[in-house]
Amino acid sequence: LGKRLQQVTYDLIQSNKLTVAGTYYATLAHEILNPLHAAKGYFQLFIKQLGADNLSPGLKHYVEVINKQHQRIEKISVNVKKMTKMSSEELITVSDLQTMIHDSIETIHARAYYAGVKIHYSPTQVPVQIKCHDDQLIQVFTNLLNNSIEAISESEEKWIRIDHKLTDNHKVVISFQDSGNG
Repeated sequence: LGKRLQQVTYDLIQSNKLTVAGTYYATLAHEILNPLHAAKGYFQLFIKQLGADNLSPGLKHYVEVINKQHQRIEKISVNVKKMTKMSSEELITVSDLQTMIHDSIETIHARAYYAGVKIHYSPTQVPVQIKCHDDQLIQVFTNLLNNSIEAISESEEKWIRIDHKLTDNHKVVISFQDSGNG
C-alpha cells in the first residue's frame, strides 16, 4: 500500500506540473499574438501609405515573405494553444514536403544571401505528401539551414544542397548537405 500511495502521489505531482506547463504555454502563445497583431496592423498601414500598387516587384516579394512569416508565427502560437488541449495525433496533417522546404528556405533567405551562401534545391516533378506536424518539420528544416549557414560562415565555398527521394517502401529520405568539413 505504501508504494502504491507513493506512485499515486508522484503521478499527481507530474500531472500538476503538466497542467501548469500547459497553462504557461497557452498564456505565452496568447501574449506572443498580441504584439504580433499590432506589428501586422502597423505593417499594413505602412504598405497602404506607400501604396501597394507602387511597390517594385522586389518589395512586393518582401511584403509577401513578411506576411507569410506573420501567418507562420500566428499558426505556431495558435497550435501551441491547441496543443495544450489536444493529443499529438490531432496535430498531424498531410502536407506537401516541397512547400515546407520552400517555406524554410524563404525563412532564412535574407540571412543566407548576406552570408554569401547559395542554396540548391530542385523539387521533384511529383508532389510529395507526407503525414507530419508541419510546423515542427518546417522548424527542423529551418534549424538545419541555420546550422549550416553558421558552420560554413568561414568557408571559401558556401553552399547548401537539399534533396529528397522516395524509397521503395514509400518512405521519404530528406538530405541537407553543406560545403563545411563535417
